[in-house]
Parts: sequence; structure tokens; C-alpha cells
Amino acid sequence: MSDRVKPRESQIKGVNLPSFAEDRFASSSDKEISNLIMANSVCSLRKGLDEYLRETKDNSNYKYAIIHVAQSIELLLKSKIAEHDKGLIRTSKARSRRLKTIGLKNSLQILGDKLKVEIAPNDVEALKDCRCFRNEIEHFAFLGNKDVFDQLLSYLVSFYWAFLLENMPKVVFRSLLCKSQFDLALKFESIWQKAYIAGKERLQKVFDECAPGERLISIGFCESCDCDTLLIDEDRHACKCYMCGVEPKDLPAYLRHPGDSNEQ
Repeated sequence: MSDRVKPRESQIKGVNLPSFAEDRFASSSDKEISNLIMANSVCSLRKGLDEYLRETKDNSNYKYAIIHVAQSIELLLKSKIAEHDKGLIRTSKARSRRLKTIGLKNSLQILGDKLKVEIAPNDVEALKDCRCFRNEIEHFAFLGNKDVFDQLLSYLVSFYWAFLLENMPKVVFRSLLCKSQFDLALKFESIWQKAYIAGKERLQKVFDECAPGERLISIGFCESCDCDTLLIDEDRHACKCYMCGVEPKDLPAYLRHPGDSNEQ
């Protein structure tokens, strides 16, 4: 009888690990796969923001914040691609039963070439640089200083927010985060203002498309994200912020007047 130790089987409690993701991928629709990846992306974003807020003496919290937030970006891009065609996120090099998906570079290429999603060239290069920095942290050493880390994280969070506004408007950014996480996102956004610009552009587009005299539309101040990106439909007594996505149930206090029936 041989004394050789048997190879470890990649199987836990009856679940064949290499094929587990593959089976789920094959049996799910494009939308289901997109939602699964998006949920994973949001989880990584929340974790990254929480790590930043944790603060440690050796700044190790920055390390994990960068890793998680950078990962959330890659998952966000793949979620958008899968929404169109899940097959596009699967790498052509996959020959086994283990599911392998594309990386950041291919995601950016597919979004631009096949889905015609516009991402500024400087953002494409910045995201690639961030990916390299993340790899250095994971596979070499954690080098840099707080100023560099703050710039990197603020850019990534602002890009994430702006990408949602421009390409996945049904996802309400504010609803993804708790108050402390959202307050941090606002702090980061104040540095880059990518989401603010994207929100203002979408708001202005909707505002311009409203037929003159058809409805009483105005732009107001959103108390949630502290920006003038609130589109107010005074006729219908409804409003929506085109930056954070919040839809207040009532008109802002400064537009309400005692006995006002909202009639033109």
C-alpha cells in the first residue's frame, strides 16, 4: 500500500468548488449575473469605505481600503457589460470547469468598442494606473503616503459614483451606503467633482426636454448631498436629485408656503 498522500480534492460538503461559479453562470440570465456582480461590487465599496474610516497607526486601513475600492470598480464595469451580454465577461482563455472572467483592461475595451460606453481617455489611463498600484500592494509592498492614498481613493469613489449616474441611472447611489459611508463619499467627491458634473448634466438634459409651459419645473438644492442638483416638479409635488438619486416625498421646505395648493 502506497504511503503517498492522496491529492486534496477541491470539494467541500458536496460542493465542487471549481464548477460552483460556472454552474451558476450557465444557469442565470444576463440580468441575474449583472445583479450578482453589482451586489459584489457594492459590498467591496462599502468595505473599502469602512476600512478608510477605521484608522490605524500603521495606515494599514488605507491598504485594504484601496484594495476593496479598486476591486469594486472592476466589478462595477463587469456588471454593466453582463447587463448587455454575460458572455462578454468570460475570458476566452478559460478551458476548464473553473469560471474565469476578464480583467480591467478588457472590460474597458469592451465597454468602449462594443457597448459604446464613453469613458474619458484620461480616466481609462488613471484606472489602469490604479490597477497597477493595487497589484503592487497585493503582491509586493504597501508604499506611499496619506496624501497619495487620499487622492487615489477619492478619485476611485468619485469615478464609481459618476459611472453609475451616466450608465446605470436606476441604481441609487445614496441607497447603497450608510450615513458615515455616504458622508465620506461626499468628502471624496468634493475633490474630483465627477459625480457632481455628471449629475448636473443629466439634470439639465431632463430640464431642457420639458416642454415650455407643460409643467412647472425648477432646479433646487438637495439636502442629502448638499448640492443644487434637485429637479423639482411642482405640479406633481415630486422631486429627484440627479446626483445622489434620492427622491424626497415632499417639496423642499423653502418651496412650501402655508396654504399653497401648488396650482399655477
